[in-house]
Amino acid sequence: MNNEKKQRPIDNLTSESYGWLKKSWTIVKKNDLRWWQTAFILAFFAGLFIAIVVATRLQIQTSSVASGEQATLSLYPANASVVVGESFSSDIMLDTMGSNVVAAMAVVYYNPDIFELTNYSTSNSIFAAGNACVYNGKPCQIINNDPSSGKIVITLAKPRPGVNAASGKIATLNFKALKAISASTIKINFTSVGEYADSNVILDDGKGTDILASVASTTIAVASPLVTCTSFSYSDWGVCSSSGIQSRTIVLGGPAGCTGGSPVLTQSCSYVELTTTANTCTSFVYSTWSKCVSGFKTRSIKSSLPVGCTGGNPSLTIACPIKNVRK
Repeated sequence: MNNEKKQRPIDNLTSESYGWLKKSWTIVKKNDLRWWQTAFILAFFAGLFIAIVVATRLQIQTSSVASGEQATLSLYPANASVVVGESFSSDIMLDTMGSNVVAAMAVVYYNPDIFELTNYSTSNSIFAAGNACVYNGKPCQIINNDPSSGKIVITLAKPRPGVNAASGKIATLNFKALKAISASTIKINFTSVGEYADSNVILDDGKGTDILASVASTTIAVASPLVTCTSFSYSDWGVCSSSGIQSRTIVLGGPAGCTGGSPVLTQSCSYVELTTTANTCTSFVYSTWSKCVSGFKTRSIKSSLPVGCTGGNPSLTIACPIKNVRK
């Protein structure tokens, strides 16, 4: 029976980080870590640093969380609302709470029936800047993506002093919403310190101490896709304007609950300007004449025809009769 214990992928990268930094023979002590690789560095030829990493296994015990030293992993943003078919991003963020860490592993779960992980990126990771660490011929990272089960594991490492950040990005996950749901959680898996299958953050103490204390997930609400209107009921066409355009409004669009579409709300028309004659008043209804004032009587117009007319030649004043005065 094989009594060997599993080796954490994060241990591999962390041992590489220490090996690159020390630039000499490096052995991780048996009492410090469980199943860590020992890194050996052969260095310097003609002023050029050349490293050869040789890995061996040691059966050792996992360190417990150091007193007062903790870290958190979270997904940002904490909440979001999208529509079916829409793409969105979620950043994996690390808060080292003032400590230097040399490696981090984020185990992220999502529902593959609701979300599709279209791609991911570590190019802007805080572990990427100035990182000379190489593992298996590539930058010090291990990414295991299992889209069928909705799981991605991202492990990153950097030689000591590693990274120290209150809000440092580890990676960006890009998703596409597949199905409507009121809320679905994309979560970082964390059960306990030193657990093989969950997330880890490794302190720069040479002992592989896991200081991950808590994680925060993100909740995504996915709405049904918007339905485009394909049919419309309209009001009557309005009066033709002087610009030769008349318009109407939408009374109802279909199918029910739809938006947008291509309604026809305006059309060209022939504008006919009303002539002056047609608008001029030709008959009037007057008030009674007033008393003579300064030799004149006046009256006002009570109504006129045709309806809506203006102007015309109403008779609104007359001279008062001249009375003969006998001497």
